[in-house]
Amino acid sequence: MISQCAEKGWDSMKPEGKYEHLFKCISEICFDYFLSTKTQKLLKVNINNTFSQLIDEVVEERNQEIHERFKEKAEKYISE
Repeated sequence: MISQCAEKGWDSMKPEGKYEHLFKCISEICFDYFLSTKTQKLLKVNINNTFSQLIDEVVEERNQEIHERFKEKAEKYISE
């Protein structure tokens, strides 16, 4: 957009053209901001989900290890 303005020459543009150009620039900025904000929100959700999944996996793994140790100790205690 700005390069178009430079090519046409800001001073040679009619006032209507200047307003139209400004509105287009503002619209593009708002749209880009909206997309980047939405993208950031989606990335945050994705990161949160990934960390939650990793935490769940670690907790499950630790629970399994604890269960195995208790089982081994119980078997050893019963055999004595």
